[in-house]
Amino acid sequence: MRPRRRPRVWKAISPIVSLLPSRQSRSRGIRLTFRAVAFDLYGTLIDNPGYGLALPVYQSMMSRFAAALELPLADLEPAWDRQYRERTAGKFATFSHALETALQDVGIVPDRSRVAAATEIRMEWVRSLALRPDALDTLAVLRNNGIQTALISNCGPDTVEVWDQTGRGSHLDVEVLSCRVGLIKPDPELFRIACQRLGVVPEECLYVADGEGGELRTAQSVGLHPVLIRSSYLDPPFFRQPHVEPWTGPEIASLRDVLELAAT
Repeated sequence: MRPRRRPRVWKAISPIVSLLPSRQSRSRGIRLTFRAVAFDLYGTLIDNPGYGLALPVYQSMMSRFAAALELPLADLEPAWDRQYRERTAGKFATFSHALETALQDVGIVPDRSRVAAATEIRMEWVRSLALRPDALDTLAVLRNNGIQTALISNCGPDTVEVWDQTGRGSHLDVEVLSCRVGLIKPDPELFRIACQRLGVVPEECLYVADGEGGELRTAQSVGLHPVLIRSSYLDPPFFRQPHVEPWTGPEIASLRDVLELAAT
């Protein structure tokens, strides 16, 4: 008779924190052992700043950002939005370079002092985007139990600069950032790169994200096991923001629920 596999017993970390999976998890049906867990950034490890209750803070920042450049936001925003893919694909080495190019696109000769002031407003906002309260503890428990972690994110140079300055990357084993590899999700190659760097096959990797831009379906097509998480902890559990792709697969309410999935 085949011996029955005992459930994983998580090694504790200090200080002791409550990391038991919440009862709001919709994770039944997954009974696999994972060697790695990959996470999205915005809407996953960090609340998505562009939706829901967090949106007014972002809008206030953008108004101050435009004011520092002495431009109406309505004049700047279309060019800024058009440039999104270029920023996240790594065309610009720095945020200031991206901003200067956007200004040139609307016929403005960049003023260095104004660009510097606007850049600091943007950076201050990015620095204010805190990791979710259970993020670091969840990452620590995974690492303490031999499960590797990765970050797969669409992001521009502002996020990368702040990410490096704060040392947040030290809590993960692998980082695959769009502006560094020159690819944007849902490009499936991003998921393959993450698995290669982790040294696992896709079927051994869980992927947790808020479901923006078809990332869950793409991760699934590569072989990873995708799980939807709500975009912001300010949202009710399982509330779907308009940007979330249609999804009927596993869904969790908080990052600590990842422990239940990874342990089964």
